[in-house]
Amino acid sequence: IEMWLTFKKPLTDEAFSWETGDSYLFRYAAAESGQALMLNVKNDLGIVVFTVYNGSGDWETGAIQVPSTYNEITVDTPILFTMTFSRSQDRAALYLNGFKVAQDYYDLIISEAQSFVVGNSNVLVDELRIHSAALSPEMVRDSYMRGRPFSANEVYLSGKVEEGDVVELSFG
Repeated sequence: IEMWLTFKKPLTDEAFSWETGDSYLFRYAAAESGQALMLNVKNDLGIVVFTVYNGSGDWETGAIQVPSTYNEITVDTPILFTMTFSRSQDRAALYLNGFKVAQDYYDLIISEAQSFVVGNSNVLVDELRIHSAALSPEMVRDSYMRGRPFSANEVYLSGKVEEGDVVELSFG
């Protein structure tokens, strides 16, 4: 999954609190099983976290969280976030602007998701791409450097999306 994000508020802002605001930048979830892929802000730490969760109800053994240690994400500056999830390598990784900032190993199985929610009112989202396979580090860097155009199999919205709108897509 690749997407350009521009934060309108600092990562430490209460607007990203999971208790009082909206910490999620995207959620990709299977409603029946509870399995999910998520990108969210941990405002108490000022970091972004990529989570792979198996829906077991036990976050300690059923999820891995790949936190960025890069906490100097500035307001009003577009950043390319790339999240890779490889079943064949049992690995999840988080990239910022083409560089890997975190990775972790897992033994989770994520089934096909039925919903995908992108954005919140504190982040501008642009050029979302969902690939059918995990990108290699070289492909991630190349995508960032070249800014490749969309391919024919990407989702386009036909209606106008205003700044701060949250768009939900459902599959299945």
